[in-house]
Amino acid sequence: MSPRLSLTLLAAAMVVGGCEPITLAKQELPLEVEDVDERMTPWGPCEGGWQTRTVLPLGTKANPDFGLDADGHAYFLEYGDDLLRVVTTRPGRRLEKVPWMGMYPWIGGVRVDAQGEVHLAVSPQFQDGSASVPTYFFRSSQGAWLSERLVSGWVHDFDMDAQGELHALTVMPIGNYPMRLIHGPPEALVTDEPFAVLQNRDRMHSMRVDDKGHAHVVYQFTGLPRTSSIQYATNASGSWVTEQIAPEGTFPLIAVTPSGTPHVVWNVGGDVWLGVRRAEGGWDVSPTGISGGSPGSMTVSDSGEVHLLDDLGQNLNHWVRSARGWEKTTLSVAGEDAFAMPFSASHLELDARGRVHAIYALVIETELNGEPRVLKRFDYSRQCP
Repeated sequence: MSPRLSLTLLAAAMVVGGCEPITLAKQELPLEVEDVDERMTPWGPCEGGWQTRTVLPLGTKANPDFGLDADGHAYFLEYGDDLLRVVTTRPGRRLEKVPWMGMYPWIGGVRVDAQGEVHLAVSPQFQDGSASVPTYFFRSSQGAWLSERLVSGWVHDFDMDAQGELHALTVMPIGNYPMRLIHGPPEALVTDEPFAVLQNRDRMHSMRVDDKGHAHVVYQFTGLPRTSSIQYATNASGSWVTEQIAPEGTFPLIAVTPSGTPHVVWNVGGDVWLGVRRAEGGWDVSPTGISGGSPGSMTVSDSGEVHLLDDLGQNLNHWVRSARGWEKTTLSVAGEDAFAMPFSASHLELDARGRVHAIYALVIETELNGEPRVLKRFDYSRQCP
């Protein structure tokens, strides 16, 4: 079992336990001068071009797949057994609890449109292999939550294009696990026919859209005899086209420039490789020099700079590939009380000014009421304003 998979199972076990969010006394945090969630710390000092804050303290359940508004403020989801709400770092903005049915959700993601309204896509995690798995699309409107419900499968990724249209990647957990795209304006979403089958229900796929609203998908296809190849699919031509990027690999991630150039990373034998699609077709593939597993997140700038977040060791590292090659910056160092694999569930975004933002979980072993516990907190690092 891979370290990444074992940590995923640990997180799932924590959810099944049904514990309520816990705030330890030593983690009680002051309210910043700006009016944000009282559990957040102020931004730390700018060191090496980065600053950090804690956004949710130990014992919290959350998903750091976040969205940024036009001013670079983050929005992400906190959840529990009967809780789903959006937490934001934007001063003075609090959002009402999302009207959720009470099941632990599969989270596609969060996006913020040009008017500052928040959009999210979530699915309930049924345990019976139901063929009627819905995806719920919530959007904030004048302080209230509106929703659309489509039966298409578990939502695995979520994005918004430059026109404000939504795109969600879903997988039906039956048969050959068909993969579909839901897309359109929030009030008129449509579901496409399946464009690929996966043969398994693993969440080893990733989607982003470009400024023209074209979807770009990378996925791990498991064939027989148990070989895993890296596949790419896009509807940029008006219909779905698929092609193979690499004959073997696992844990692919995709990022796309606004003009539509896909960049893909994946793992082969513990080493991370990067593929960039050429305009005339085919892929330029090269090693990143990162080893030990797969990056936690990836994004790419307008100029083609590739950003990776490496959450595999005791240090959380940000990597960027520019004209100078690959360069690394350490954003966080786990303390002595950290778990064996302390960082998890990391996510990257770029704001409108090109600054990098990262939210990630830090897993810590501690005692609670005399009993050993493994708890998570969520930290947030960004390039200095």
